[in-house]
Parts: sequence; C-alpha cells; structure tokens
Amino acid sequence: MFKYVVESTPMDIYSDVQLIKDLCETFGSLAAGIFFLYKVGSGYLISGLSLKMECRRVRIGDDSYVAVSLNTKKDNAGTIQLQDAIILVRDARTGDMIGRPTRFKNIRRLSYDLHKSPLEIDVSKISKSAPFLNFALGDEMQFVGLATLPNDDVFLIEAVVLGKRVVAWTKFFPKWLDRIGNYIQDLQRVHAGQWHASCLLTIETKPHIQ
Repeated sequence: MFKYVVESTPMDIYSDVQLIKDLCETFGSLAAGIFFLYKVGSGYLISGLSLKMECRRVRIGDDSYVAVSLNTKKDNAGTIQLQDAIILVRDARTGDMIGRPTRFKNIRRLSYDLHKSPLEIDVSKISKSAPFLNFALGDEMQFVGLATLPNDDVFLIEAVVLGKRVVAWTKFFPKWLDRIGNYIQDLQRVHAGQWHASCLLTIETKPHIQ
C-alpha cells in the first residue's frame, strides 16, 4: 500500500498569505467605497451655511427704512461661492412681498493689481478674474443692507442667500484632465444652495408720559 504525502513549500505558504492579504485589501477598499457612497447619499458632502439676522427700524426725515445685519458662518464641508443675497419685505399677516427685493451691495470681490507691492484694493472696480466671494471651511462674514418700508406697519423681513458649491480640488488636475475637471465643475452649476433668515419688525412705540 502506497501513501502519498503532500508537503507545502515555503513558496506555497507565501502565496496563500499573499492571497489572503489581497482579499482583505480588496474587501477593505470595497467597504470604504460603500461607506463613502453612503455618506454622500446621506448628505455628508453637502455644504452648509448658518445665518444670524438682526433688523432695526430707521427713520430718515419722513421716510422709513429697515437696517439689516446678516452674519454668516460656514460649516466644515466643502466651499461655497456666494452668488446673490437679497432682502425681502413681506406683509407680516399674509406673507405677500411688498415692493421689490433689495440686494446687499457688498457681496462682490473688489479688484486689485497683482503687480503692485504692497497690494492695494481698487474700490472702483469688481474683480474680473474672480468676482465672487468664497466661503471656505469655518469662514464668517457679515453683510449689511438698507431696505425701504412703505409705512410704520408690522413687517416680516427676510434675507435670502444663494450660493454654489465649488469643487476646488479640480484646480490641481493636470492639463490633459481639463475636460474632466470642466465636466465636474459643470455638474456643480445645478447644485446651488439657498439659505433663509427672517425677523419680525414691530412698530416702535414711544412711552406715554403723563
């Protein structure tokens, strides 16, 4: 009776260990990819912006205005490019808009000359190459505006901020990947975020003195 004995060589053991290692790495990469897709689907990469708004009634002669102070703070996901910011005056009872929207005047990046040292801001021009303000991670900005009121009634004042998410890392693509980078940026053009804040502007009453 013959007995066959199969012996494992060091090379065979190494191959088995390498196979297990490759399988573990593949499974780990697959799990990481699934987790990333889950985070994206649940809104993890959606950029957020918090707003804090203050309103104050102002009288100049016979005219009535509302002074609006808007404080903005960026969260820790992505970068937002500010596109527009407006003030709306609404009827506090019906919510109907009164008059035309008033735009914040200080939301554009001013021009400057790169060839000067030190750099100087040109307050008479808006930057042509980069006219939009960017909210990077943790950034805070404050905007103020003045809107006209038709009378001394109670009003609902609303501030609306419109921003677009920016994929900044496409700037590091090599030239031969420009088409892919432009395609990614084009996809982001439809992904605009909109943030609202409001306050109730009551009638200012003078204390009655007997």
